[in-house]
Amino acid sequence: MRFLPLLAQLHRWAGLAIGSVLILLGVTGAALVFRPELTGLLYPEQAGRPPLAEGMWADRVAAIHHRYGDTLRNIKTPRPHLDAWELWLTGEGRAILDGRTLEVLDEWQGVGHPLEFLFKLHADLLAGDAGHLVAGSIGIAGTVMLVTGAVLWWPRRRSFRAGLLKPKANRRGPWLSAHWTAGILLLPLGLVPLATGAAVVFHAQAKALLIAVTFEKPRLPPPSKATGAAGPVDWATALATAREAFPEADMVFISPPRGPSGPVSFRLRQPGEWHPNGRSTVQAEPTTGALLQAVDANALSQGERLSNAIYPIHAARIGGLVFALVTAATGIGLAWISATGIWAWLRGRRASLAEAAHGLIQQQRRRKARQVRQ
Repeated sequence: MRFLPLLAQLHRWAGLAIGSVLILLGVTGAALVFRPELTGLLYPEQAGRPPLAEGMWADRVAAIHHRYGDTLRNIKTPRPHLDAWELWLTGEGRAILDGRTLEVLDEWQGVGHPLEFLFKLHADLLAGDAGHLVAGSIGIAGTVMLVTGAVLWWPRRRSFRAGLLKPKANRRGPWLSAHWTAGILLLPLGLVPLATGAAVVFHAQAKALLIAVTFEKPRLPPPSKATGAAGPVDWATALATAREAFPEADMVFISPPRGPSGPVSFRLRQPGEWHPNGRSTVQAEPTTGALLQAVDANALSQGERLSNAIYPIHAARIGGLVFALVTAATGIGLAWISATGIWAWLRGRRASLAEAAHGLIQQQRRRKARQVRQ
């Protein structure tokens, strides 16, 4: 146990370095668990009605494509919880259109929407790619902090009481007890959002690791047929091609051709897929709708399927309301662990400074007393 003092020092200073960011990530992550519900609150009319049948999509997709032209990158289809078309445009442009009338409900750039601001704050700390890497690194560091905290707590395990989660006095000791208690209670649950959050950021590395540990080679998708055709997109035929490729799938994303002869792309969610947007894809020739490629996410290797499950676990898009509430509570709990640790350190510093100041005062009084006696 000789290593414990050094581990305690490392734990303390690393916690102070990442604590404030971890508080931010925990609180914003807890809110984003309910992003679909928050979106519905912003657009109550669209949230309160069922979307149009898929057979009526072609004309609307064609109208959206004609309106936005080459600036259109992706279209997210109307969902059961929101009868609206969500558009990704060039740069950081976004738009939301009414699912039936195509009336523009919202248009913005970057973080000009409250939920987009919240998401970017969580995903990259409003600092782009660099902030994204920092957030992922905080996930790794937070995972290590939970584990090392448990190691440091172990010698004190006999004094564990769940009631110590709430400090009984505004002193270092009670706050430190609250910090230890929260860390132990949340140890198994807290590792899930921290580890999966890091894996979302470092997705390529996590995917390679999962493929390696499952000892199964990735299954290469079927080759895409070349298309040199150019012309207006036959959206009705292209949509029918995607539906024929995966009859039971939920069509989530539609992407117009990139360039004059690129394919039309679709992303679908099949039964059994955890990812809310699906990972099955279809490519079709734009003018004739001929099938160019179809990738079945359920037929991927085990490591690839596990990789596709990382985001839905992190964002609580599986398990229904119970898992969503547990995930949100865990995010708040991680913020509480960081806050109690920081506050305990501050109270300790204040006490140390007060003790040092008291010592100086006493020393000065003794010096004056000696001078009087002399």
